[in-house]
Amino acid sequence: MERIAALVGFAAGGPFDTAVMVTGWGGFVQVFGDFSAGCHLAHAVYGYFLNGGSSCYVVRVGSEDAARALDAAPEAETVAAPDLARMRGAQEAIAAHCAATGRTALLDPPRGLPPARLGQWRAGLDSERVRVCYPWISVLDPASGTGRSMPSSGHVAGVMARSGALRPGAAVRGAISVEHRVGPAEQERLAAEGVICLGPLPGRGIRITNPPATPAPARNDGAPRPAPAGRRGAGSPR
Repeated sequence: MERIAALVGFAAGGPFDTAVMVTGWGGFVQVFGDFSAGCHLAHAVYGYFLNGGSSCYVVRVGSEDAARALDAAPEAETVAAPDLARMRGAQEAIAAHCAATGRTALLDPPRGLPPARLGQWRAGLDSERVRVCYPWISVLDPASGTGRSMPSSGHVAGVMARSGALRPGAAVRGAISVEHRVGPAEQERLAAEGVICLGPLPGRGIRITNPPATPAPARNDGAPRPAPAGRRGAGSPR
């Protein structure tokens, strides 16, 4: 059973502050438009499907109340917000929503934040339901054919959809390089703070390196349940 995600951010078109289910990359383009300069959402959704997701909810942000739209996404177990790295109020709203509903928030720090400052940045997002995806990654932009730096939460959400849970060494498809390299000792420290680290493994590309435990999703009645069993995802977006 797939661990469905909701992805929240900015897009070229589509309804604002409304959760829309899309099944494949073509479904996203039909509702929200193609890749757009200055917006990470489309690239994150593309990375989600590339990494094994088959369906997700998408919310185009129109206000800091966009988290309320997630109430209409009952199947979503994780929430990724790739465009909100510098919108603290919106991130806090998503963290609060996930704490109240038993979902897992996948949030990104601002670009360029070094590992030594992650703990300070993370401190204000103190919900046990928050996981920080670090660092930013470089991908090949399908629209321009050039490299692009972006947050990693959408790709990580796709890995979770593919596998049900994060495991050390899980491949992050589409990631070419990482903004910062994090050593083993620092990975261990960051994992204890709820940070999901990505990094290169020799000859194996970019991988999840030392993930913290992912909170179990909650039933509709609030009782915890185990994460769904993993499944093998598709190798490319549809």
